[in-house]
Amino acid sequence: MKIFVSSTYVDLSQHRAAVNEVFLRMKNQLAAMEYFGSRGDEASVACFKEIADCNIFIGFYAWRYGWQQKLSEPSITEQEFDYATLKKKKCLCYVVDDAFPWLPAHIDHGDAATRLSAFKEKVSKLVRSKFTTADNLAKQIAADLAREMSKAPSDSFGGLLRVNWDVFAPELQIVLATAYSQARQDSKDGVVATKHVIAALAALPNTAQALVTAFPKVDIPPLNANIQKAEVAELFAYDRPLSNCVLGSMKSLLPMHSSTQQLLAIELAADLLKNGHGESVRKFRDAEVDAAAVAKVENHIRRIATDTSTLKRGLQELTDAEIVHLAYLANATLSPALFGDSLRNALLQQSEQKGVSLYLAGELLRRHPRLVGLP
Repeated sequence: MKIFVSSTYVDLSQHRAAVNEVFLRMKNQLAAMEYFGSRGDEASVACFKEIADCNIFIGFYAWRYGWQQKLSEPSITEQEFDYATLKKKKCLCYVVDDAFPWLPAHIDHGDAATRLSAFKEKVSKLVRSKFTTADNLAKQIAADLAREMSKAPSDSFGGLLRVNWDVFAPELQIVLATAYSQARQDSKDGVVATKHVIAALAALPNTAQALVTAFPKVDIPPLNANIQKAEVAELFAYDRPLSNCVLGSMKSLLPMHSSTQQLLAIELAADLLKNGHGESVRKFRDAEVDAAAVAKVENHIRRIATDTSTLKRGLQELTDAEIVHLAYLANATLSPALFGDSLRNALLQQSEQKGVSLYLAGELLRRHPRLVGLP
């Protein structure tokens, strides 16, 4: 499959690099300005030739309008989009979230800003998504591309993941990918069973693991030692079923979540152990539950939320980009001029003022359990 990538360059160079890496992993043929080389064609003509030859057009846009050969003409970025729609290409478009901090030097003003606003209005007539960091954009594009490439029916394991991937929190994506790899190795019929999901949950070093291991009388099967990491496209294409037990939990939990409130692994673990059916979860309900262990997990998160030194220690280990993304998720507004300790202190202060310290503690524990310790 050949893909054409369109965006401005200087302001989105990190995003382009992350997206290009996704294409290489998924073994797609890429057409992007970085790979055009020396050509005799004008820039627009060269781009139009590549777009005409591509299967999918991907455009992502931030706060720059792009290069204009003549001020009276649309930018090359807008011309690429117009040509792709004219040729009726499959277009996947992404616009930066208005609330996400952006370098002032990479924000257009005046006529360019006016033209950019009109261009974004044109793009918004298509179904398009919002992005933030380079990693956030790359993951969205990987999921969207995999959906386009997948032949798996919507009610299969791959179909469920394809439709809901953006709603699954990162650690739950890992659990489902691990369960898939385990099932491929030891399941005769290829079904991703509840036992595979529970084994993957128990191997996850965060609160889901602590919750599952609160049932000391149940022998949880270990994961196979030689499990291979599965790519997103491989998961989405898997046409075998998912255990009815896990499917039932998903169907009850997913309607309560959106892309801004992702489904966590601990939620799936708790629902399976409380409401699941079938032999795998019956063992848990027949066992003596260590209620103290469950309470210990909950109290640990609350304790972190009130311990500024622990939160600060965890934040020190993160990059400035990760801090900015956490602030965005926590609805905190940070000045683009902040960096280093001042950036971290501002996030802590706003978390306390907005009453989201518990959320911040949960995010740190969920993403980086080693930084804040396990109960």
